Amino acid sequence: MKYQRVVAIAVVAVSAATILASALYAGDKQGKKPAPKQDKKSAPREVTLTGKVVDLHCYMTERFPSADAVKCTRECIRVGVPAALETDDGLIIIGKGLKGPARDIAPLALQNVELKGKLYERHGLRYIDIISAKVVKKTPPVEEEPETDESETGEWDSDEPDDPNPYEPAPDDPDDPDAS
Repeated sequence: MKYQRVVAIAVVAVSAATILASALYAGDKQGKKPAPKQDKKSAPREVTLTGKVVDLHCYMTERFPSADAVKCTRECIRVGVPAALETDDGLIIIGKGLKGPARDIAPLALQNVELKGKLYERHGLRYIDIISAKVVKKTPPVEEEPETDESETGEWDSDEPDDPNPYEPAPDDPDDPDAS
């Protein structure tokens, strides 16, 4: 009886090993996909960026646990929710070495700031390791004055006297055959 049990276990083990080996071999031969290309990481560069400090949770979910969005964002950053800089070009994750940026960035929640530091880019993500941060006032866009038409200003470039209709001859023109 003991002998039959040992033989049964051996048969099951050999069968399982054979099935596993054939599956691995077949998987290796069929549709072996090349390894995905690694996105080249760019060398970090010194930058100065301007944008609004946000916490990723409230920004992405568009939900603030409290009515005061600034206070909520500040608390989220303090407790460890990652912070980011919202720029015209998208989000840039904010960091500060191994300590993290919470102490320096939390007071700047939802304010327009200027960050200086090293910008890293990899796999489509951007990360700034900050050196300094300061609040800046967002300047309103400069409105260009619309170009005015000459007729609106009443000014003409020529020195000739104003003619009521320069395309019709004057009524007393002797060269006009229609004038009678």
